[in-house]
Amino acid sequence: MADTIQKYKDYVMTGLLKSVAPIVIDRASGATATDVNGHGYLDRALAIFNEALQSAAQPAHATA
Repeated sequence: MADTIQKYKDYVMTGLLKSVAPIVIDRASGATATDVNGHGYLDRALAIFNEALQSAAQPAHATA
């Protein structure tokens, strides 16, 4: 993990965000990810996209 953090510091341009620490993902499934410290995260963009796809897959009901 220390190597990943060092690579982040060496190669990622953060501008004004020097105080933001990188998140090192340990495992992921679907729109959720867990970091090496056990904290869970939700990929909101993927979750919203998935919801939109499910809504689009529903047949439209015609009203007469």
